[in-house]
Amino acid sequence: MRAEVLSSLRRLAVMNPFLTDLLFSVVVAGVTLTFGLVLGDGSADPGHARRPMDPAGVALTLVASLALAWRRPAPVTVLMICCASAIVFHAAGYDARLNGVVPLLALYTVAAGRAPAVSVACVPAPLASSWHAAFLGPAEFLWPNLAQAGVMVAVSWTFGNSTRMLVERNSRLAGLSERLRHEQEDRARRAVAEERRRIARELHDVVAHRPRPRSARWSAAWPTCGCGPTAQMTSQGRRMPRDSVEVMTESWLWERL
Repeated sequence: MRAEVLSSLRRLAVMNPFLTDLLFSVVVAGVTLTFGLVLGDGSADPGHARRPMDPAGVALTLVASLALAWRRPAPVTVLMICCASAIVFHAAGYDARLNGVVPLLALYTVAAGRAPAVSVACVPAPLASSWHAAFLGPAEFLWPNLAQAGVMVAVSWTFGNSTRMLVERNSRLAGLSERLRHEQEDRARRAVAEERRRIARELHDVVAHRPRPRSARWSAAWPTCGCGPTAQMTSQGRRMPRDSVEVMTESWLWERL
């Protein structure tokens, strides 16, 4: 049962990647809102939660999370939207521990789908968002939070870039395999054609010498056939020209192979 479910999910991801990303973004939004309702009352940890989750906070969370549904067609734009939404969310006084994962996921997508020159240039946006959230946290954890934010951004970019290199390597290997298959097919066709020509030449050499002794025997037997070639030709004399014609026809057919 579990294998069938996983197989169905893989087919769905291949057939409709946008739907897969949309479901993923909905899950991220649901988890973030759940943590926001639990942590946003301000009573559990006053050092973090200062403003409870309200409709404005829900809207900002949905914008930051649901933007991940378009992360494949427009990864850089989605990254900027997620980072801007997270910064506005944190600056509005909501819990700084929320909406911190979304920019990292967007950065992973950029690093996985774009060249390093583009993805490295996009690193400051999620880094600024993470550091902004770290500055809004408790003062005694400022430096550990800053270091943790930098490490998480670096890890996100590294994983994305590794995925990009793996995809490119697999694509090159697939291209090389396809080219090797075509070359093998071409060599096989050339070998078959060369073998046919060789057999045709050998058969031609064999059958090309067969009419000569028969024609010679027929010429030697011609004076003994009687008065005329039509009335007194023997049965052997009648077969000899026909055999020569058949042999020459067979030789002509083999030359056309």
